[in-house]
Amino acid sequence: MKRRMFLTVTAILLALALVACDQSTQGPQAWLDRPLDNSTVPQQPLTIQAHASDADGVASIEFFVNEARLSTVAVGGGRLGEAAMEWRPPLPGTYLVQARAVDNNGNYGPDAISFVIVSGESAELPTETPTSTPTPTLTPGILSVTPTPTLTPHPLTPTPTSTLTPQPLTPTPTSTLTPYPPTPTPTNTPLSPVQVRFTADSTSLKAGECTMLRWDVEHATAVFLNGQDVEGHGSRQVCPAGTTTYALYVQAPAGDVEQSIKINVTAPPTATPTPTLSPVPPDTTPPNIVSVGVAPDLILTEGPGCPGYERTVTVAAAVGDESGIGSVWATWSVGGENGQVTLTLGQLGYWAKIGPVHTTGTMTIYVFARDTVVGNPPAQAGPLYVNVQDCIK
Repeated sequence: MKRRMFLTVTAILLALALVACDQSTQGPQAWLDRPLDNSTVPQQPLTIQAHASDADGVASIEFFVNEARLSTVAVGGGRLGEAAMEWRPPLPGTYLVQARAVDNNGNYGPDAISFVIVSGESAELPTETPTSTPTPTLTPGILSVTPTPTLTPHPLTPTPTSTLTPQPLTPTPTSTLTPYPPTPTPTNTPLSPVQVRFTADSTSLKAGECTMLRWDVEHATAVFLNGQDVEGHGSRQVCPAGTTTYALYVQAPAGDVEQSIKINVTAPPTATPTPTLSPVPPDTTPPNIVSVGVAPDLILTEGPGCPGYERTVTVAAAVGDESGIGSVWATWSVGGENGQVTLTLGQLGYWAKIGPVHTTGTMTIYVFARDTVVGNPPAQAGPLYVNVQDCIK
C-alpha cells in the first residue's frame, strides 16, 4: 500500500515537472548588470551589459537608449544568455537605458531599465582589474551558478556584480526595478526657424483701385505691418493713392526677418473730350488779369551809399485767357520820369523789374495784357504805388 502511494506521488510530481518544462513563457526575463539605475557617469564610452533567462531559451538581447534601438546581440539560444555593447553618450544629460530579450520562439520579454546621468566631465579614472561575473548553469529543478569569465569592462565604468537567487526552472531576478522618473527634458533643443509668407492679390493697380495684403507667420514673437503690430496670420485691404511699398517685419527667437511688397499704381488714361458740332463763338473779350503786385514798396534812387536798400522794384501779374496770352507789359511814372517794361512768363506768373530811377516821390505802375485775337482790346490793372527816396547819410 505504501509502495503504491509512493509511486502515485512520484508520477504526479514527474508530470508536473514535464508540464513545467514544456510550457512556453511569455518572453525572457532580462536585467541590466550595468549601468546601474540612477548612476552618474562621465561623457565617455560606456559599456552596457545585460543577462536574460527563459525556459524556451534566449535567442538574442536588444539594447535601447531613449527607446532608440542601438544593437541586437545573438546569445546562442540557451536558457541563460549574456550580452554587452559599448555606447558613447553624444551630450551630457539623463538617458533611459533598456535591455529586452527574445526567446527562441520569437517572444519578447519585459524591458530591464536604468536611468543614467551623463555629466559633462571627462576625467580619466584609474584602470580597474577585470573581474569575473558568475554565469548561472541550469540543472533539473535547480538554478546553480558556475563562475565564467565575462567581457572585459571598460576602464572608465566599474563592473557591478549581480547576484542570482536560485529559482525552480524559470529564474526570476530578485532585484526591484526603480519606478520610472519623470521623462527627462531634452537639452540643447535647436530653435525652430521662422516661417514667413507675405503676398498681395495684385501688385499693379490703377489709381482708385484696392488690393488685399495677406501674411502667415510661424515661430515668431511679434509681427509688424509698416510699423503697426498685427497678428501672425491675417490680411488687410489697401488702396494706395500712388506707388507704395509695404513692409512686414517679424521678430523671432531664431532671428528677425523682414519682407516687403511694392504696389505699383498707375494713373488712369486721360479721357479724350468728345468734339461738339456747335460752333465756338469768337473771343471778343480782353484777357483776365487775376492779380498784380510789387515788391518792395520802398526803393532808393540810383547812386552810391545805403547798400542795404533796393533800387529796383519787381512787378508781377497772374493773367489768363481762353485764346492765349499775346503780351503783358507795365508802365510807370514818378515825377517827370516814366517808362515801360515787358513782363515775361515765369513759374509764378508774368514778371519784370523797374528801375533804378533818379526821381524821388511816389511811383505809379499800371499792368496791361493782350490776348492772341486781333482786334481785342487789352486788359488793364492798377495803379500800384512804390515810394522812391534818396539815400541820406
